[in-house]
Amino acid sequence: MPDGFVHVALDRPGYGLSDPKPGRRMADHADDVARVLAELEVERFSVFGWSGGTGPALSLAARLPQRVRRVVVGGGRSPVDSEVFEPQVREEILGNPDKNREDCEQFARDFVSNPERFLDGMSERLPPQDREAFEALRPRFRASWSEGFRQGGEGFFEDDMQLASPWGFDLADVRCEVQLWHGEADAMVPVAHGRWLAERLPRCTAHVVAGESHGSLQRLLPEMCAWLAASA
Repeated sequence: MPDGFVHVALDRPGYGLSDPKPGRRMADHADDVARVLAELEVERFSVFGWSGGTGPALSLAARLPQRVRRVVVGGGRSPVDSEVFEPQVREEILGNPDKNREDCEQFARDFVSNPERFLDGMSERLPPQDREAFEALRPRFRASWSEGFRQGGEGFFEDDMQLASPWGFDLADVRCEVQLWHGEADAMVPVAHGRWLAERLPRCTAHVVAGESHGSLQRLLPEMCAWLAASA
């Protein structure tokens, strides 16, 4: 973050030391953040959400409209009820929740048992651009997942379920300025998701970046953060 700013992040339910919260929605993240910021005595703030963090980030602006200055979202999926949300993704998540939960638990076990081997396997499966970005951030991924999987895969499973469930708020209620960034070559979250969101957010400036993928788009993080900081 730029000098003079503090980045506050909290574990979503089921990650780290945060209690699981089965059945949670994207909108529920606003309540958790409001409680944390009350403890920190923070009144006004800006928000950053990447990939699966897009819905939770936008929920803050929708549910805490007097407190959120600006929002940046990058590489994010649209809600499950949008016409661009892939039916096969929804079916993979909701078609057999018990299998999905076990898959998430196995994912966590595989990482915990041998983090480097697990990260090697992930890196090998990524497209070249995403692999380069992944390797640049590899130590952060290892540290983050080591903390996130303290309780196993429950947080991962709950994130999956909320991704394929209605968000619980209306994008029309996001009244602050939003910058949306999406790589045109994103193979993980197709750019159609970003365009769908941009068309429905009242004050959105969309940056669809040619040649960038889901991971490589992160090279533009300094520009995104500078815009957030300029709202102070």
